Amino acid sequence: MRADQFENFIASSGEEAAAAALSPFSCIYLSYAAIRPDFNVKSSASAETVGKIRRAAPKAKLVLTLGDRSPGGMDGFSDVAGSPPARAVFIRGLAAFLEKRGFDGVELYWDAPGSARSVGKNRPSDRSGLTAFVSELSEKTGGPISLRAQADAWWAECVDISALRGFVGSWNILTDSFTGHWDTETKHISNLRPSSYNPVAYKSLDIESVITRFEEAGIPSGGLCFSYAARGREFLGVFPHNNGLYQKFNIKDPSYWPGGLIPYSVLTEFYIGKNGFERFWDDDSYVPYLYNAETRAFISYDDEDSLTAKAGFAKLKKTGGLICRDPFADTENKLIKAYLAEYNK
Repeated sequence: MRADQFENFIASSGEEAAAAALSPFSCIYLSYAAIRPDFNVKSSASAETVGKIRRAAPKAKLVLTLGDRSPGGMDGFSDVAGSPPARAVFIRGLAAFLEKRGFDGVELYWDAPGSARSVGKNRPSDRSGLTAFVSELSEKTGGPISLRAQADAWWAECVDISALRGFVGSWNILTDSFTGHWDTETKHISNLRPSSYNPVAYKSLDIESVITRFEEAGIPSGGLCFSYAARGREFLGVFPHNNGLYQKFNIKDPSYWPGGLIPYSVLTEFYIGKNGFERFWDDDSYVPYLYNAETRAFISYDDEDSLTAKAGFAKLKKTGGLICRDPFADTENKLIKAYLAEYNK
């Protein structure tokens, strides 16, 4: 979660509500920190905010996420990774920052090292630079770190997985945004398996395929964590075939909501089975979706049934954990409770 998300939730709902929202989670990743041009840490996580989180979730580990997809948020990685002196200066400052603020660890979020896909600066040497950065950071902080990973197959070309295995304890894979307004047709946002409705098994973007790819690269399943969608994604102007699934949408006016993202608590209150939205279930992918035939609006999302299916998969594969990037999108914790109920059977 972002520091501003937490502070906004505290301001609107109070610390007691924040404690209830965070209570199911054993580890909290606080986003985002960045690398300043002088190779120091830039973070919105003030000592006051960290203290509030500690009070709200006293038993949870608190991890700082380094890397931000906002403009400039990734730029420092390439500079630090490519220069041994810069790495030494930054890692020393980062270790001091973590200790001063009381963090239990650090997660690196470098979206696409050495690739033009990155929103930040990139160099051909970034792949090896990341390995050096991670190994030296692990040595300085005294243990394995966390690495946020993309679900797309191309991401494995950006990193040296075999060289990183000894320094990364948790590979946190983003599997909660398989689709968005960058696409040209609707898809599932966090499907467990491929769908027979999809004629091309789009880029193998399903959780089972993603986990299998990492396992085949030599990562033990216990070190792999995947994320679920606490927010649904809306698409407008969707053709009605298959109740809107895998259909074209209006790319010029794709949603009423910023980024098309709707909190699960809002979906349950105003959308699911309400206001013309009918719920459908994809038996292949183990996920629901909504379609409004009158307004031609489509929403892909996770619900209690899909989280139950994800829990069964996690038990079978013995994966490391489940990630929620926005715990305040589900104010009653319905999703994580459904997951834990199945997982702890």
